[in-house]
Parts: sequence; C-alpha cells; structure tokens
Amino acid sequence: MDFHEAAGIFPMMGGKVWSGKGDHGWYKIWPSTEHTGFFYVDQIIFEEGQALEALSLTKPMREEGVRYWLENMVEDTIKWTDSEWNGKEFNYFQPIKKEKKKTIIYFIEAVGTELVKIGRGGSRLEALQTGCPFPLNYLCEFQDDIEKERQLHKRFKRDHYRGEWFYLSEDIKNYIKDKTL
Repeated sequence: MDFHEAAGIFPMMGGKVWSGKGDHGWYKIWPSTEHTGFFYVDQIIFEEGQALEALSLTKPMREEGVRYWLENMVEDTIKWTDSEWNGKEFNYFQPIKKEKKKTIIYFIEAVGTELVKIGRGGSRLEALQTGCPFPLNYLCEFQDDIEKERQLHKRFKRDHYRGEWFYLSEDIKNYIKDKTL
C-alpha cells in the first residue's frame, strides 16, 4: 500500500475497524476509545501459509505513526475492508482477561490469644479447631477475589505472627469492623 492509499483510510476511520489482507499477511487497524486520534494496529506475517510473526501494539499510536508503519514497515499490497467497530478499547491479539475467581476470605480468631488467621476458602473452622488448643471463632467472612488474601497479608505485614496468623491489632480490628458494617 502506498502513502496515498494509506492516507485515504483515515478520513473514514471513525467508527470502523479496517482489516487488510495481502500476499504476506493480515492486518487490522481500529481507533482507540480512550485516546482520540490514536489507533491500534495488529499484523500477522505469513510465509508459505504458516504464521511467521505477529505484531500487536499494546498502546495505540497516532495517525502519523500508523501512516509511517503502512509506508515503511508493511511490505505488502493490501486489500482493505471495513466493518463496524463496537467502540470498545481492546486489542485483538491480547488475551481476553478472564473474570477473577471469587472465594471466601475469612478472619478467624483464636479466642483468648489476640491472634487471628487471615485465610481463604470454604468452611475451615472445624479443620483448624482439631489442631488448635484454643477455641476458634469467625470474626468476619466475605466474598472477594482470590488475590485479596495475599493483599491482606501484605497490608498487615507488620502484625504478622507466623504463617497465616496475625496479631489482632487495632488496624485489623478496624478493617474487620468496616467489613461487618
């Protein structure tokens, strides 16, 4: 595609996804939702029918950058087609982010010790009670992402005792209080 052909795409670019196919590859250009005047670019280079190389910009580039790419980097004559753009900010080659897994996050107190276990998963009280000489009691339970347990361990690092056990500090008490309101 020469400069004049590439330049002809941009006045019509709004609201469209431009797909191109050439002898050596497949191309896609679409606008950014978050950055007006910026575009994403995908490119797959084929050699003898096999995908040889894939380029996918994770950040959009200005129209001038796309023009430069088309003029200087694409060594193909491309036949362009357009399709409606759904208006979403996404990258065709980037994996779709999966919904984060949810779990139960709990705070279990070892009664009379000022220790609390911050953990995740299903009902753990009975299993934990078997090996613990102190009565155990749920202080708080809520549903959140699996990563939340790790974040809480990091947040309360200065109150750490051992394993998943923490001293029941004012900071932890306030967090539990906020979660139970």
